[in-house]
This record gives sequence, structure tokens and C-alpha cells, in this order.
Amino acid sequence: MVSWLRPLYMDEQIKEKPAVIRYRFKFKKYPGNYYYIILPDGQDMPEIIRAAYLKQPWYKNTDYAVVGVAREKASALKLFCRMAEDAYRATGGVNIRGYLRGRGVR
Repeated sequence: MVSWLRPLYMDEQIKEKPAVIRYRFKFKKYPGNYYYIILPDGQDMPEIIRAAYLKQPWYKNTDYAVVGVAREKASALKLFCRMAEDAYRATGGVNIRGYLRGRGVR
């Protein structure tokens, strides 16, 4: 099952609204040039993956939360750093899962 962080961390280059991104994701219309930041169950650190990789069987059969979307890999890395900074400011540590759990991610 896929869950979504609200509000979603998004790159400034993405002009779509989060609802449009979720809709396209639901109907398997992954934009090939997007990078998703996901938080798989059982892991504390997010992963940065290309949208096309979500078609692989592993992602179809596992639970994860989408916490960010970026247009390119460099922007995804910046979003990841922003998540770590936000977690550090809020909790005093860099446990991103613990920080996002307070924002609605399981």
C-alpha cells in the first residue's frame, strides 16, 4: 500500500499540484523524468528512485510512503537534505522516519 505525506516535499520546478501527482501515480502514469523520495516500511532513511522504477514488482508488492517529488536527481538530493535539516531542527536528530511520523507518515 502506498501512503502520501501531506504536505508533500516538492521541488520548485514542478508546476503540478500534489493532487495531480497522486492521481497520475494512482493510475500508473509515472512521468519518466520525476524522482520520488520514498520511505519503505522497515527502513529509517528515505530512498530516491526514478519514477520508472516504480513499475518493478518489488515496489508493487511492498508498503511505502511517498514523501517527496523532484524533477531531477540533484533536486531530489536537495529535498532529502531539507528533510534532514527539518528533522534535526524539530527533534535534535536526523531520524527522518521519526520526524515524519509526527507529520502523518506511518
